Amino acid sequence: MAAASLQKIRRQFQFLAKNRFGILRCLNNSRSLPSTSKGKTPPNAAFLLGFGLAGLIGFSGLYQKKKLKLLKRANATSVERKLDALKNQHAVPKEQNPSISHGYPWTLQSAIDESRSIIQCMKEERGIPGVSIAVSVDGKTVWSEGFGFADVENRVLCTSKTVMRIASISKPLTTTAAAKLWEEGKLDLDAAIQTYVTSFPTKTFNGSTATLTTRHLLSHLGGIRHYDKTQCNKENKTNTDNKVLITSRSRRRREFSFEEYYIKDHYKTVSEALSLFKDDPLLSVPGTTYLYTTHGWTLLSAVIEKAANQDFLSLMKKLFKDLGMENTCAEFNDVIIYNRARFYRRNENGHLVNAPYVDNSYKWAGGGFMSTAEDLVQFGNSMLYAKQTDHNRNTAGCLPGFLKPETVTELWKVAANTEGQGHKDGGYGLGWVVIPEKQDFGACHHQSETILHGGGAVGASSILLIRPTTCNEQLPKGVVIAVLANLQEMNLQKTAIAIAACFEKTQL
Repeated sequence: MAAASLQKIRRQFQFLAKNRFGILRCLNNSRSLPSTSKGKTPPNAAFLLGFGLAGLIGFSGLYQKKKLKLLKRANATSVERKLDALKNQHAVPKEQNPSISHGYPWTLQSAIDESRSIIQCMKEERGIPGVSIAVSVDGKTVWSEGFGFADVENRVLCTSKTVMRIASISKPLTTTAAAKLWEEGKLDLDAAIQTYVTSFPTKTFNGSTATLTTRHLLSHLGGIRHYDKTQCNKENKTNTDNKVLITSRSRRRREFSFEEYYIKDHYKTVSEALSLFKDDPLLSVPGTTYLYTTHGWTLLSAVIEKAANQDFLSLMKKLFKDLGMENTCAEFNDVIIYNRARFYRRNENGHLVNAPYVDNSYKWAGGGFMSTAEDLVQFGNSMLYAKQTDHNRNTAGCLPGFLKPETVTELWKVAANTEGQGHKDGGYGLGWVVIPEKQDFGACHHQSETILHGGGAVGASSILLIRPTTCNEQLPKGVVIAVLANLQEMNLQKTAIAIAACFEKTQL
């Protein structure tokens, strides 16, 4: 029975092969199929065509399945060969490369890859529109990159050259200007403020005259209020009570809720901006209590103007040029600033919205400048170089730094009564947060010396970090990191410290 069926199918295929063109013509013309030689009815054409098509499809499926299997096997072999090649390429004796992580050498590219992952995770976790970063090791920029958008609405990508608000990183820049005047003998850090700014009223605290100096302003020890005007409505208290009032109660309140944070008026001069706070009482005896204040730096800029006998912004413009900071400037809303980012915040529903319009002319010195991550790294390296050009070391053939090494040493020294401010393991120096090197036990946690300053502005957050290492003939020696973001209320300090740790392990 089966043999007869197979014989019948074979005859049908033979007939189809011999008469394929005639069958197709008949089908096209809707005529009857040709008869067989014996006068029998020809096989059903539809059956033959369907059977043949099914066979072709089945054969094609088997062929493709086998082809995919062979392709997977070939790809797996190729990947194994590439991995073997990479292992052979990086295979070095451990004693020749002490920076080993998981059996592989920790290279510069390893540090970049790990840091890129840190930035991407932070960006996704916090929903930051755009982030710009630059890193230098021993004075050379080894990595600079942008993530996300500088302008969400117009889909402008963020790069390492995107210009953003640097907020309170403006303070170390202003500190550098004051330090230069101090070196030149034009500014006495310990003289009363009224020596330079005669229009600033003499202050009292608890009925006694209070002497306010430039050194106090540089360390946030002047007792001048921050953005919270309600502090001035409270009576003067003793130093101990006032310290609790300032550090525990007031600083818990969100800085971005203060009305003065969103000033829209333009102040033509530094002296005009002093009117915001110059008649307010001090909140503590100068030198006794740390109170972070941006208004205090507006007063500092007035001191710098008088000491230099020059307009503050003109002085800072020259400073930026001398430091090689080509993309750093004061923020003017009506001036065209190439590569300027848009700035954002989160509303009460957590949605990303444009930051409100503000005019930062009332606080140039403490938070009114704009820059790029690459420019800030350039600034950090200039300070690191200046600190390490100590003539007691083998650096006699080096060019002098912008500041003297003893000047930078003074700036990077924790001031009395600022311990634990800026960072729990450090304190505040003159315009910088300082974390001293420390190690309590052998083969245990080592705290590296770290100099930094963060910033928060309307629609922006920032951090500049310097981590010096042992100095030799090559200057500067250390890691410098700058991170900028176009979203407000982002603390970037832990991120910068984690990235610094990645590059500290690098063998260059």
